[in-house]
Amino acid sequence: MNSMFLRALHGAVACLLGMLVVSCGAGSGDSGSGGVSCSLAGVLGEVDSSMRDYYIYYDQVPAVELSEFDSPEALVDALRVEPPDRFSRVRDTATTAALLDEGRFFGFGYLWQRDDAGKARIAKVLPGSPVELAGVERGDEIVSVNGTDWGTVQGNGMLPTIGGTEELPEASRWGFRRRDDGEFFEVDLTRASFVRRTVLSDAVVSTASGSKVGYFAFDAFFATSADELNTLFAEFRANDVTELVVDFRYNGGGYVRIASQLSTLIAGNDLVGETLVTYRYNDKYRDRDFRYVFENESASLDLQRVVFLVDGGTASASEIVVNSLKPYVDVTVIGEETTVGKPFISNANDFCGKRLDAMEAEGFNISGVSVAEGIEPDCLARDDLTRQRGLAADGRIEGMLQAGLDYLADGSCETTPVVTAARAQRPDVRPSVRPDSQEFELQGAFLDP
Repeated sequence: MNSMFLRALHGAVACLLGMLVVSCGAGSGDSGSGGVSCSLAGVLGEVDSSMRDYYIYYDQVPAVELSEFDSPEALVDALRVEPPDRFSRVRDTATTAALLDEGRFFGFGYLWQRDDAGKARIAKVLPGSPVELAGVERGDEIVSVNGTDWGTVQGNGMLPTIGGTEELPEASRWGFRRRDDGEFFEVDLTRASFVRRTVLSDAVVSTASGSKVGYFAFDAFFATSADELNTLFAEFRANDVTELVVDFRYNGGGYVRIASQLSTLIAGNDLVGETLVTYRYNDKYRDRDFRYVFENESASLDLQRVVFLVDGGTASASEIVVNSLKPYVDVTVIGEETTVGKPFISNANDFCGKRLDAMEAEGFNISGVSVAEGIEPDCLARDDLTRQRGLAADGRIEGMLQAGLDYLADGSCETTPVVTAARAQRPDVRPSVRPDSQEFELQGAFLDP
């Protein structure tokens, strides 16, 4: 039973459910894909029927009264089986497609988190974003917006109203303190649309033994990532890179096919045809189970070991890469927190300008291991907000990268004090990493729609 037929069937079921309120077809409002009525009843019916059909936990979905819900987003929140699923949701189709397929994003372009002193620090700045163009850097402290202190802005939920919309941009005055010297400065920021690169920084580090270690910070698995990765790994090959540190901090996922590509670029073409990840659907659709395999990549490095840097925001497609490589390659994971633990994939169900991402199947590596419980670090090291990620122009190495280089040098998990973490001393190690808008972190593994 193919995907198109299933979607049409779901739409027909939704339409029948909606007949209690409105008729299907002409006179019932605009029609969406698969014949879904775009009335509220039709949209709610599509969500409800889908969650009771191809959703991986369909048989545990609670009974609800559709008339009690005023949006599909609220309905999904009520229907998803949590735990283990905290990921199924409804998104805007156009916004999600533009991000996944073109890398196009509307926002300020940053992530923030609180440091040990409780200060709000910029954790990530996207290239080409309003925040980067204004000269704000990772580690800078957010102080205020439009004269209101940051704690109040966050506590009162004011941020979504700041910076305007694509149709009506609005400047806002932000106050920061510099990471290095604490100097206060102000900039005007307006949300804007820009294309997100997914390789944020990269470097080749020469070690004392004369070997070459490649490093790159990878932000998301978009369709545009394919060319970025091919170019990067071709450069690594040209520079005789023999070991690799991959920075997956704050990476919320994206397309599974890009995860498959990256896995082969790392592990090499000797594994072509071997199972990378197998996806299992619910008991009604077990005939749809399938697997991704390692495929030939001309820029592959054929590495024997690799280090991954992770945090509490590392999710989904990035977890697929780590988990899928473990049976084949010497994998070491460095970080302070267990990763998100999202083993599921979804396939776009688009209707009426909405995209339902209902978790459809769970992924397992060749050893039968899922990432449902997250991936726990092998070596403990803390996100180093005192420096830019990677290798700075002045030669300074950020702490997490240094931890990876130290491990590759001597197999030791001991590293510089600024980034050493100890669970016994920090029982609640998951920092509050916050995006500047809901769409910033997808936390998803998506099949091509």
